[in-house]
Amino acid sequence: MSKITFLNEIIAEILRENSIDSLLERAVRRITEILAAERVTFYFYNDEVNELWSYAVTDLEVSEIRVGVGEGIVGTAAARKRMVKVKDAYKCKFFNKKIDKQTGYRTKSVVCMPLFSRAKKLLGVVQVINKKKGCFTDMDIDIFKSISSYLAISLENIRLLQEQEMLFRSTLYALAGAIDAKDPVTAGHSYRVAYYSVKMAKDLGVSQDDLKIVEYAAYLHDVGKIGISEAVLGKKGKLTDEEYALIKKHPLFTKQILGNIIFSKEMEKIPFVASCHHEFLDGSGYPFGYKGKEVNTLSRIIAIADIYDALTAFDRPYKKHMATKEVLEILKIEAKKNHLDKNIVNRFIKKALYKYEQRRYKRLDLNTAVNYRIVSQKRIMAEGIKGAKATHHDLDELLDNKVNSINISAGGILFMTKTYIPVGTFLDLEIDIFSKKIACLGKAVRVEKELSTLNYRVGVSFINVTPAVKLVLEQQLEKLAEQKSIRSKK
Repeated sequence: MSKITFLNEIIAEILRENSIDSLLERAVRRITEILAAERVTFYFYNDEVNELWSYAVTDLEVSEIRVGVGEGIVGTAAARKRMVKVKDAYKCKFFNKKIDKQTGYRTKSVVCMPLFSRAKKLLGVVQVINKKKGCFTDMDIDIFKSISSYLAISLENIRLLQEQEMLFRSTLYALAGAIDAKDPVTAGHSYRVAYYSVKMAKDLGVSQDDLKIVEYAAYLHDVGKIGISEAVLGKKGKLTDEEYALIKKHPLFTKQILGNIIFSKEMEKIPFVASCHHEFLDGSGYPFGYKGKEVNTLSRIIAIADIYDALTAFDRPYKKHMATKEVLEILKIEAKKNHLDKNIVNRFIKKALYKYEQRRYKRLDLNTAVNYRIVSQKRIMAEGIKGAKATHHDLDELLDNKVNSINISAGGILFMTKTYIPVGTFLDLEIDIFSKKIACLGKAVRVEKELSTLNYRVGVSFINVTPAVKLVLEQQLEKLAEQKSIRSKK
């Protein structure tokens, strides 16, 4: 295969990518191949600190490198806003030998290409080190320039799509938060319904667009409750006929509220799907009385998830929590009545899609000190999960939240707090455990209101804890669990 053909293949692959991780990993690997280079590194530009942070690297021992703009060959390329080519790094006055000293690697020739957006804003720098045989040729440089230009286009396009997605998700979380604020005893219900719905949709093999539709529609299925008074929503006794009639209008309110949002063509079904979660296949549901094929697959999925979570939830003041086994039998009965989709119900039960958490790590009840801070979504986008930290700019009133954990595993932690933390929120965590301090990024994946204390139980998944730390934590927790077990038997 000629280099030109190979180049065209690389460009096509780059333009097809739809995530930054896969884009940069592929670009770094392909540039390494076509230029026969020893190493290629991509550096993201962080405009808040005016630094370049390594993101995608080939075979490099240092986990992260940070370079100030104007420092070293990479920083010089960024400052000069043009390609920098160095034949012998150790003869270059602005070459930083520090990294070579750390890794034991010998840098010889270097080519650095800055990438810019259409608005001429710096996105990052691609660095190519050491041609395996000889020196980088003029043809190599032309190929590198061509790939870099398309890489910049693709990177900016993906970032724009991510920003749109973040904006949409922020709206979604805000609406879900509004539901929780209106009806706090059901905090977390919308997220769990979305969680179950996505699992069912994936099992059914729906398209990527439909997967997003069912997730968003499930999140927003109860947004119509905003139009119903707190007195009715929080009533502990039996509802009157008038009150029940009002409750039954919430799917209609959901459709009206979501109908005022401008969705993309791919997502325009969301208001309809969300509003049909109480429709039954025999036509006896509400608010529209649809039947059979009028109730689409995505609404059928949400209906099952909604019933299951509502019946198994601990947080309802008007009913007792039901055991999973009982609820699954109810779903079977509802399917036999032709209320719910029999096929989806059977798959939901047979494949245990109702299990909320597939635990990879053993969880241990442990009271340990946790300090958390909210990290803004903007900072996550700017710095990525590797470098994001909370600062006083993110949320002043939540700078110093000290709580104790309920339980912990190598994969996450559960704690109680008086502050409502929406699902999807990123947290900067400091955990004191086993005479050590774990500092990491976490993401809220579960939140429930505890009626007895009026606090929130928040489940947080660890995001950037290294495998080595997870292994040590897992071993220590297992050891402690064994010790507790031995003591309890004495």
